[in-house]
Order: sequence, then structure tokens, then C-alpha cells
Amino acid sequence: MIKKKYFYFFVTIAFFTLYNIFSNNLLNVYLINDLNFNQLQNILSWQSLIKFGKLTELNHSSPFITILFSKFIYFTLGYKVYNLIYFILFPSLIILFIALIYNRYLSLKFSFLLAFISGIFFPDFPLRDFIINIFSGQNLIIEHSSLEILTNPTPSFTILYFLIVFYFAQNIKSISLNKIVFFTILFASLFFVHPLDATYGCGFWTI
Repeated sequence: MIKKKYFYFFVTIAFFTLYNIFSNNLLNVYLINDLNFNQLQNILSWQSLIKFGKLTELNHSSPFITILFSKFIYFTLGYKVYNLIYFILFPSLIILFIALIYNRYLSLKFSFLLAFISGIFFPDFPLRDFIINIFSGQNLIIEHSSLEILTNPTPSFTILYFLIVFYFAQNIKSISLNKIVFFTILFASLFFVHPLDATYGCGFWTI
């Protein structure tokens, strides 16, 4: 079972690697050339703050954890590693954790299939139309559009953060005060990652 998980995970990495190569995401100029604020905001959410902004520009509703983590990756490891992490590693891990959650109730192969279906969609291309185009042989890629899961740091990082917390919370074998406090802090931290994830996460943890 573990070997199969590794195999499917490496297949996922290979898929996102090839997708990003053929779609030129790994060569995108917005992490290399200077862009003005409006251009940057139209291309990537929060990217302007990650690249140019100061922490003093954030307000109480800003996703501090998301911005701080992205800033750390960007300025510590550079834009090349940043691209690899957000365009290949994080999307692959998202598919993996979705599959692991499904795997509690379904077979591993079917879990990864559903995970791919859950993660492979475009913001301007509804899943319904995507599936119809698969069977009709029409174009599956929208020009100048990218998979929603590759948009960084939101939702690439934010979904992964939520899935990791959710997965391990679901796998609690025994309840203790320390575990309750620990996971309460983790779910509460989602408010500083993404407010929508926090709504879902805290709702699950409360129930």
C-alpha cells in the first residue's frame, strides 16, 4: 500500500512537472521582471506583498501566515525554487492529501482518481465543461489560463495547509487535552491562512 502511494505521488509530480513545462509556467516572467501593483494583483493573489510589500502594509484581516511563509520561501530560496515549490510540490501534495482523505472510505486507486478530478480545474473553466470536453475531444486547456491549484500563494499554499490539519485531525485515535488544545490552535491559525478555510476547518472541529 505504501509503495502504491509513493507511485501515485510520483506520477502526480510528473504530471504537474510536464504541465508546467508545456504551459510555460516555470518560465513566467512575473517572478523575474518588475511589474506594477495592478498587473501583479491581476496575475497572482498577494504576490505584490510577497515580492515588494512590507509587513506593515498588512491589516488585521490579512493572511499573515500565508504571506510570511511565501516571503520566506521567495527571499530565502529564490524565485526558481519558489516556482518549483508552488507549481509542482504543493499541488502534488494537495492531490496526495485529498487522496489520503478519500482513502479512508475508498480504494487507493479510486481515491487518487477523485483527487485528480477535484484538483484539475481552471478558474474560468467549470469542471462540468472540462469533463464534457474530455469526452467530446475538444480543447482541455484555456489559452492564457492556468489551473486554479497552481495560483499562489492562494490557494496553492492555503489548501495544502488546510488539508494537512484536516487529515491529521481526522486520524486522531484517542482524545486528550493536549491534542484538543493543539488542534484547536491549528484550526484557529487558519484565520491567518485563509478565512474561507478557517470557516470550514473551525466548523468541522467544533462539530
